[in-house]
Amino acid sequence: MALACPPLRPSPKISPQWMRNWSSDSWFNGSTQTPKVRISWRARVNISGGRSCVWPLFPSRYIYSSDMTDVDPVQLRELWAKTLKVRRDPVKILKSLEHSFVFVVVLAREEEVEGTQTKIVGVGRLISDGAFIATICDVAVDPAYQRRGIGRKIVKYLVKATEKMDGPSGFAAFPPPLARRFFWMIGFRYDKKFYFMVYQGKLLDNRDANSLDSGTKS
Repeated sequence: MALACPPLRPSPKISPQWMRNWSSDSWFNGSTQTPKVRISWRARVNISGGRSCVWPLFPSRYIYSSDMTDVDPVQLRELWAKTLKVRRDPVKILKSLEHSFVFVVVLAREEEVEGTQTKIVGVGRLISDGAFIATICDVAVDPAYQRRGIGRKIVKYLVKATEKMDGPSGFAAFPPPLARRFFWMIGFRYDKKFYFMVYQGKLLDNRDANSLDSGTKS
């Protein structure tokens, strides 16, 4: 039975079995190795009366936030340019987040960044009509912070937040080539029933417009 932990005392008896949450990407027993994903590891500690509780071995280093006050559009522009190879206007970045159904930015705590400014190391957003369609897009993680489960947790955050708002239960993604392997690894698959199409030119030529105005078929 896991209980709320009392203040840590000297010489607690820690069991040899390490625990991990869903975002960790490694597993081992014993106390001689260093876990790769520090924020994901906890230890079960035996206390008096045969009870046990769980202490985090390391403090959490990342904050997952959907608060617009935590958004720095300049940092997001640089992050997307570095990862997805796209250049975006900071003003339009703010507009896109404001009109998203859900978004999340991942902030590195100050101990991981020189100086006092919090750094955005990950981002993702979900666009939806709130009922039928939900599309995950613009997921990116700073290369220096990849392979720590951050991208996977971003997608999970978006999905869980949508479910809590009684949104769509199906989720789609149209990732660029650089992100396709990531989406494949977390469970997305190609669907042959649907094709991604991109609008390339004028919506209507003059003949189509005249037909619509007159209510006749061409």
